[in-house]
Amino acid sequence: MLRRFKVTALIVSVILILNILISTAFAEGTTLDDKLNYLKQIMEFIEYNYPDNVTDDQLINGAIKGMMEVLDPHSTYFTKEELEAFLNTTSGTYSGVGMVVEKRGNYITVVAPIEGSPAFRAGIKPGDKIIKVNDTDVTDWDVDKVASLLRGEVGTKVKVGIIREGSKDILNFELVREVIKISSVSYKILEGNLGYIRISEFNESTDEDLTKALAYFDQNNVSKLIIDLRNNPGGLLQEVVDVAKHFIPEGPIVTIEYKNMPSDVYTSDLKNPKYKLVVLVNGGSASASEIFAGAVQDSKVGLLVGTKTFGKGTVQTLVPLNDGGAIKLTIAKYKTRNGRYIDGVGINPDIWVDEQAFTPITISNPLKLWSKGKEVLEVQKALSVLGYKIKADGIYGRITSNAVKDFQSKHGLNKTGILDFDTLSALNQELSKISDIQLQKAVEVLKAM
Repeated sequence: MLRRFKVTALIVSVILILNILISTAFAEGTTLDDKLNYLKQIMEFIEYNYPDNVTDDQLINGAIKGMMEVLDPHSTYFTKEELEAFLNTTSGTYSGVGMVVEKRGNYITVVAPIEGSPAFRAGIKPGDKIIKVNDTDVTDWDVDKVASLLRGEVGTKVKVGIIREGSKDILNFELVREVIKISSVSYKILEGNLGYIRISEFNESTDEDLTKALAYFDQNNVSKLIIDLRNNPGGLLQEVVDVAKHFIPEGPIVTIEYKNMPSDVYTSDLKNPKYKLVVLVNGGSASASEIFAGAVQDSKVGLLVGTKTFGKGTVQTLVPLNDGGAIKLTIAKYKTRNGRYIDGVGINPDIWVDEQAFTPITISNPLKLWSKGKEVLEVQKALSVLGYKIKADGIYGRITSNAVKDFQSKHGLNKTGILDFDTLSALNQELSKISDIQLQKAVEVLKAM
């Protein structure tokens, strides 16, 4: 009884000390020095009472992280190791599953999968909400902590559970990490002497690569261009400004508004734009992509085709710290050429065209002989679209298994007849080659210009 009383008394004393600290922190007229001293007292209290070892550095890092978390989803604190990983993603090469994510509400949300990546091939889409990584619930987690779980050594596997609008069940993906090499610009000449440029993100080499593409089109007398920014999550501000200068007529491209400094207005001095443009956008077009799309729309130098963009209208900067880490802080909002703020709003296209009718399919587990259900039905429909004579009845019978074997044989896969994740990736790649109705509309519009 006496021992229980002592323990109770100790707990009460600890609570009293905490109450004193809390009342001190919130006393009226408390100065900044008082508040910093209060923070020091809390640290000392934790170090003295916490049963495991904890250092000043750990507590200070935690305090900095906490400060960043009360801001917006794009502001965060990087340790030295986290900073190195982040910088790798902007340099164009890193190891992971290939998707850009950010925090929206309580969820880590996919802005866009990177084209050709494991996430892209598996069918992960913009707007998907990540709720589990390797069976760990990551709801309410910091975005960079989740991103670090998705990155890892080449060849290792990571399980990702997502919820998707319109789907009642959790969709589970098993992804194999790869070296993600981002060649941000690809281009070709389409039928009718139309130029097609795909910009997957705005990284350090985007303008340089785009300049080469435009030189190629100039040599071939191509003056009508489609610029595809679908699922482009953004990137570096200076790169998108430099890219825009090739197309946007004289005047503002974007205005960056700061809290306590004059605004920065990035402008173009292009007298006579020589290209007619159609820009493809969708819900995965974010940030720098929206700067470009907004400048095109406001200057009327081209038309936007597709669906509404993501709606990220803020600017971040990296502030190096003495410990080798950094703060990524939102420092400004931007507005388009005509003064539109698009953060949380997005940009509506001039011509709305929904996504292609046949989207990449997903499975929760490998499908094999006599599997049944909606996933089997979707696979059967996909095989039918690719020319296989198969009945879409939702039952993975021998005809379906043989069709899968034939597909596997043609794509250099093991002929098991089981639709595993490798086979699914190959199947989704083939599906991506199906007629793109948004691109078709862009071609139609561009020809009529």
